[in-house]
Amino acid sequence: MLKFLRPWLVIAAAAALVACAGPQSSASRSAAESQTRLVLSDDGWSEITASGLWETRPGLSRSADIRLSNTFDDHHLLVNTYRPGDLEEMSFEQMAERINNGMLENIEAGRISPAQATTVGGRPAIAYELRGKLGELELVYYSVMVDGQRARYHLVGWASAGGDSADVRQLMAGFRESAKPRRAQQRVNLDFKWPSKLKARATFKQKIVKRKGGYEMQGEMLMRVKPQGDDELVISTEVTRHNLKSGDKNKDKDFDAYLQDVLRTLMADVPDYVVNRDGEFVRVTNLGEYHQRIQQSLIKGLPQGNPEALAKAQEMVKASLTEETLAVALRSGWNEMVELWVDGSYVPGHRYEFIQAYEAAALGEQEFPMPTTQQLVGSVPCRPNAAPTSCVRLRQESRVDGPEYTAAMDAYVQSKVGQGVRVKKMEVINTLEVIADPRTLLPYFTHKKEIKRVTIEAEGKTTVNEDVEDTEVSYRY
Repeated sequence: MLKFLRPWLVIAAAAALVACAGPQSSASRSAAESQTRLVLSDDGWSEITASGLWETRPGLSRSADIRLSNTFDDHHLLVNTYRPGDLEEMSFEQMAERINNGMLENIEAGRISPAQATTVGGRPAIAYELRGKLGELELVYYSVMVDGQRARYHLVGWASAGGDSADVRQLMAGFRESAKPRRAQQRVNLDFKWPSKLKARATFKQKIVKRKGGYEMQGEMLMRVKPQGDDELVISTEVTRHNLKSGDKNKDKDFDAYLQDVLRTLMADVPDYVVNRDGEFVRVTNLGEYHQRIQQSLIKGLPQGNPEALAKAQEMVKASLTEETLAVALRSGWNEMVELWVDGSYVPGHRYEFIQAYEAAALGEQEFPMPTTQQLVGSVPCRPNAAPTSCVRLRQESRVDGPEYTAAMDAYVQSKVGQGVRVKKMEVINTLEVIADPRTLLPYFTHKKEIKRVTIEAEGKTTVNEDVEDTEVSYRY
């Protein structure tokens, strides 16, 4: 019976996925369209030929055997397999009608077309088109039942109504039952089940390397989780100890004192943030006062010699460190560590590639395509002496670069420091590893490395600057 309920989950999945796509350049889209590959179902019974526009998304469905998204257009497709004995015995036509009427019941203001007999992959098929609303969103679903030799298959693709969804129908036409069943790929499900009340202690180490020095920091913090109403959790963090050491052997004592002062401000009364019971970031609760303290601390220590330079530096700080900047940083951290993994179903060792939107808060509402790879590497103990399969190691890699991002950063820098400085190339590379309990997604260890590399042209000279930030956090519950 659970398998029979699979199509209903499409309705919820549509809401979650529609907002995930980032803007794409026409060049990258053309390159993706020109590529094709064979996508094999995880259960080993079917396959589909897909263009490079389509990517397997492990968070799109747990039960579907093929899970594809076209993030260029916000189009999605699932394939479910119904083997003999999965449902009570009924004719192929009755099964198609029953599944599609069930979908219709779960679509607001839903409408369904008459059944249309067709063929897919050389096998008899019945196609329907369903339309309706999901909140304010108008969607169209293409639903096809295929009568295979060994099983029946339900293909359902969806897109925003009114757009060009020819790629969904083209993808469906590339489906077929595999000539010979393969061994099924076992998947690991990730659940978000943080307790309503929790206290955790953590130790952290951070090393930042810049062109003109850097610093190392170690410390301890206390994380608390408490409920807020029936649907939300408040997560607060208190830094209980920290130690900053400059990595510059020829350090400026005044600058070092300035850095220590900024750090004390950063570590004091860190804002709380709120997530819902589905693991989604909701909001920051007390950001305004925190933002003002940090901004004032940064401005207070700026060099006072040149009034014009000081004014530009103050403007740069105010423009780059806004409440929105801090909110994006908090949201990004939660997204990487938890939200992007929630409800995912992963084949251990498989690399899932997709594109998400990258936000650079200093650039306002602009977003840029960020190719991302996710992998559930395998099982590991949560801590020494724990069961060897008590946790999983999750790995995520991402990169944002390209002419659009570079041009946006160049325009921003010119607006702040003038025409004498040009950004010729800008890239951000992130690698994140998380050791977490798959049953709760509580982290036991995180390691993030971020590389920001920028090529600058100024006064006839070209320089490449690279900042590397490496952070490790270990949690004890």
